Amino acid sequence: MTDQEARILELFPPDRAEAIRATVLARAEVLAAVAGLPSQAFETRLPGRWSVKEILAHLASRDWRLVNGLRLLLAGEPLPWPHPGWHPTEDDLDRWNQDQVRMRAGWSAELVLHELGQVRGAWYGLLLVLPHEVFWDARVREWDARRARHDQMHLPGIRERIRIFSEASAR
Repeated sequence: MTDQEARILELFPPDRAEAIRATVLARAEVLAAVAGLPSQAFETRLPGRWSVKEILAHLASRDWRLVNGLRLLLAGEPLPWPHPGWHPTEDDLDRWNQDQVRMRAGWSAELVLHELGQVRGAWYGLLLVLPHEVFWDARVREWDARRARHDQMHLPGIRERIRIFSEASAR
């Protein structure tokens, strides 16, 4: 764990810090994987798959969706999802993901990384002020756990693209 992750966790009471530890560490692992990469490496893509920058944009967009859900919960507002009759298909989710990545297509890698920091800061900031019963609500705990799993799920793809870029650059 770096000093930055330790400082984040120190902001929280011990029970909450332990609850979010996996999320903090998973994002740190993603950021460590891309730290110091040249801008060209962020654009490395595999046929039919996202580049590193696009994966990071996807992570940010999914995080914003959950931040907005958390804000609604905090305000006592109903969530727009899931609702009765809402059964998204794999195609619906793929289309939403592609739309979110496409919205950030013209962004630099630095801007996408900045957004990742902003959204995770918003997530932690909300977690800090949540009343006890909302913080420990099963949905919030699942959303936080999902953040860690989501980062971990995309990490091998990020590393694969970095490896491909490194091998191509070495030639």
